Amino acid sequence: MRIILVACLVLAASSAHALTVKANRYEALIQRGALVSLKDAAGNVLVSGEGLERGLAIRRVAGDAWSADQPRVAVLQPGETASRPYTEFPDLPGASVQVTARLEADSGDLVIAHEAKSPEPGVWGVEWEVGYIPLAMNILVPGNSGLKLSAKSPGNQWSFEYPISWEAQLVVVEGEGRGFYLWADDAQGRYKRLAVTRTEKGWQLSLATINQAPFDALKECASVSWHLNVYEGDWRVPARRYRDWMQANLHPTPVQQQQPAWVKDIRCVVIMGMDIPTIEALAKRLDPKQTLLYIPGWRKPGYDRDYPNYTDVVPEWEPFVKRAHELGFRVMPHVNYFGVDPLNELYAQFEPFQVRSAWGNHDKEWWLWERADPIIKFAYINPAHKPFRDLFVARMKELCERYQVDALHLDQTLCIFNDNNGLIDGMSMLQGNLALHRELREALPNVAISGEGLDEVTCVYEAFAQRHAYGLNHADGTWSRAHLAMAHPISSYLLRPFTTIYGYLGCAAPTDEQMYAAWNEAYEHWGVIPTLKPDPAQIDRPTGFSRQFYDEAELWLRQRVDPDMDAAWPADVAFALRTASGERVVRTMDHRLLAGDHEVSRTITDVTEVKLPGSIPGWRQYDADRLFGLLPESWYPYVPDPRDMTAFHVESLPTGFRCSRIVPMADMAYIRTEQTGGVVADLAALLNEATCGSIPFEGEAVQVHGPLQAEDGSHFLADGSILRAHPPWRAKRRNPATNAIEANGTGIAYARYKVKLPAQGALRFVSEVGMDKGAVGQPDSDGVTFGVKVTDGGVETKAQ
Repeated sequence: MRIILVACLVLAASSAHALTVKANRYEALIQRGALVSLKDAAGNVLVSGEGLERGLAIRRVAGDAWSADQPRVAVLQPGETASRPYTEFPDLPGASVQVTARLEADSGDLVIAHEAKSPEPGVWGVEWEVGYIPLAMNILVPGNSGLKLSAKSPGNQWSFEYPISWEAQLVVVEGEGRGFYLWADDAQGRYKRLAVTRTEKGWQLSLATINQAPFDALKECASVSWHLNVYEGDWRVPARRYRDWMQANLHPTPVQQQQPAWVKDIRCVVIMGMDIPTIEALAKRLDPKQTLLYIPGWRKPGYDRDYPNYTDVVPEWEPFVKRAHELGFRVMPHVNYFGVDPLNELYAQFEPFQVRSAWGNHDKEWWLWERADPIIKFAYINPAHKPFRDLFVARMKELCERYQVDALHLDQTLCIFNDNNGLIDGMSMLQGNLALHRELREALPNVAISGEGLDEVTCVYEAFAQRHAYGLNHADGTWSRAHLAMAHPISSYLLRPFTTIYGYLGCAAPTDEQMYAAWNEAYEHWGVIPTLKPDPAQIDRPTGFSRQFYDEAELWLRQRVDPDMDAAWPADVAFALRTASGERVVRTMDHRLLAGDHEVSRTITDVTEVKLPGSIPGWRQYDADRLFGLLPESWYPYVPDPRDMTAFHVESLPTGFRCSRIVPMADMAYIRTEQTGGVVADLAALLNEATCGSIPFEGEAVQVHGPLQAEDGSHFLADGSILRAHPPWRAKRRNPATNAIEANGTGIAYARYKVKLPAQGALRFVSEVGMDKGAVGQPDSDGVTFGVKVTDGGVETKAQ
């Protein structure tokens, strides 16, 4: 690509400094260090930042300093680099940020880098802004397993930390057949943050480079090189370019080329205990050579206890592994990659290298599970500490050689913190994570590695990885459909070629029907291989979602299904796959699995009735043409078996009613009905349309359109059918005794709705109010009050 018009600096007498970049595919404008305008060659507006309040910041522990613009004139010629200092920081006199901009002649990328200097210590990062992006565009983030943020997504602020939740240093802004993207050219693994904010004016992006902790003495921060460009086509155009960069610079190995060679054959994972009759039955339903058995509870101390004790095993372990291998299965025990129990004798040795938070009081990082009795607690030891790596690798080698296990699941490998201990043995925790993986592979070349979560750091050495689902709380058995609907395949597109993705340890069994379907709501977008928590009674003659699982697993195993990332991917396809023979297989957006024209499985949801010839196992509301009485918020496994018109069933009901329960008996049937509809306004679902705000008792009030997440600590957020509210707690207040202004004041958070009421019928406001478990017993928790007011203009709910 040739640049036909170069970037230049332009100064009008009445305007602030502006860097105008003109390339053959786009024109951009940077003011106050922020990207405030971007148009592609066809004139499509991708960024329009009139009125953008902030642009460039030095991030400090004691408080952030944002730049004020200052006039400057410069010209950038083809292939040259322009550099200018920003020295006006009203809140931090003497600070500066040197901004370097380069327009690459070959790629057309605008490359931006920053060097921040502060007269005061405590610098933790340097950040710049992009905005405003039209709300009609989507923000695609390879984070939290892969997300699409749209104008309808719940919430209005999201933050992604690299590499824990920002899994690859790329963000794609998606429009109709075009868009733009930003990515970091960083093979060293610097810590970073991507923040996305939705405002009435449009989307804002904030991109920060973060120093290695501790920050207290630091006065400088040099950023990574941020690349910007536009694209035409679908989102895979920029994703493919970044994946090529990642493969060339981070050197992950594609699954098909990995050792041990058997990893490429695994297309099913079973999460289970050590029950030999169960695997003998499974061997008749699943191909053992393509199935990996994941065993969490093989250690005598118990799950997540007494790490790093990997010597004491339960009696069932050895015979189970032996029988599994006789049947042809691969076996993978659960271990933890950095855990040390404080009750273990080795804790005293490794405690000085326990990870500490880079923020606040620099507390030690622990895993704490208070629902167990006794509680489970273990320390996070930084794997950059070589003696810990040496001990862990030695113990894994002993374990694998003694029991001939095939793979190791390293739990919590996604946990890569900016450790306030600083570099250990010259390495960050990110580099220590890589070193542990590398040394484990060198010591055990015939043992595959699995991890929890997946990012561009861990995918370098992990053959397998589990996936969390954003919006799903497996511990409490709850989910938010609006959050699950945000699932997008961008992370899998980048990482799945190098790591096979399977279900998280906390995923549900098919017999836990609604929770299982909730997991699948996200998993169908990510190419997750069939993952089973088996019910022995459902192996031979499975029903419902169990039958759906075995039907899908049969396709994966018999036809040797793999992802097909570069196949046609129209809007109705959630994920594209193919068989070994080349037949197209797709997960569709309407929850079907299709092999060519053959429907392997279908899940019904979002409707009250369907006109299909098949049936829903156990469902008794149907006639010759339709299945009806369905709850739109529920999921139903559909099978092609014709409905039994001779069995007891309900064929019709008065309009506005459904059966909530049908129990046929020998001489009679019990039927309970309930009224459908009637909800005038679901306040959680309508939060995006509400006006929310915060009124501190002392300090400035805040008001926003949509969900509230204010700097004073107040919030109004939707979590499924729940509204989560909190009054301001970081605002300032006046102490009546001393008349002094103090922090941590409180006030009121509110949400106001305009609701169109029906002309007829009796209205009721229905709600329940409760304290979050984490808030009960905290300071001031007993002083929080909630209120709801219904007026002619609508509804107001508040927390005070």
